[in-house]
Amino acid sequence: IQLALLPINSNRRRGRNELTDEQKNEIKEAFDLFDTEKTGKIDYHELKVAIRALGFDIKKADVLELMREYDKTNSGYIDYTYDEVYFYNLLSTIIKKYIKH
Repeated sequence: IQLALLPINSNRRRGRNELTDEQKNEIKEAFDLFDTEKTGKIDYHELKVAIRALGFDIKKADVLELMREYDKTNSGYIDYTYDEVYFYNLLSTIIKKYIKH
């Protein structure tokens, strides 16, 4: 996934980082690939399958750790409705942690 390697534009007036429209579209497309049931949420199984489909060898404990970190409501799902930056951060974490150099 190339999007996680793209920098987020800095918006100093608002004091936060912003994604370009292209990055937002790519992130939504990536989320939709992970969200196989098309619920707007990703569960443990969908996350594990998606990460493995990306070529990363991930253990159950690592998937559970990601779920704990990114499941803001303790619902058992990672919800896309928060914002694109939230899911971008999840993708970045996956790539940084599991890519083999």
